Amino acid sequence: MGVNSGKKLAAADGHGMRRGMIVQSKAGHDKYRLYLLCRIEEDYVWLADGRYRPVDKPKKKKIRHVWTIEPEPLEDLLCQLEQRGDIGQQNALLSKTLDEYTKCQACRYKQKRRESMSETTEEQIV
Repeated sequence: MGVNSGKKLAAADGHGMRRGMIVQSKAGHDKYRLYLLCRIEEDYVWLADGRYRPVDKPKKKKIRHVWTIEPEPLEDLLCQLEQRGDIGQQNALLSKTLDEYTKCQACRYKQKRRESMSETTEEQIV
């Protein structure tokens, strides 16, 4: 099946989600896990993370149970996935990309926390 299946895919829906976006689960046993949005059909999305959900067996989830983390689709990642013929290579690339994205988000969060803590400290001094 892979990232690009033979079925006609929806380009976008009323939720503004598009194929190639990074989304996060907000319900279920996989709550807070990041995924690549592989396919959209009506009220459902198909998600892959390369580790627990490989690209050839994406997870079907209701749209209302995910939210968008990255507002723009990762077109370059989609192209790289489609160029790699081996499913194992596709899964490795996807897993690595999501891990790097998670680390990047954690760094941003820590930086914002440090900035807010320093502002609070400055306000207390004044």
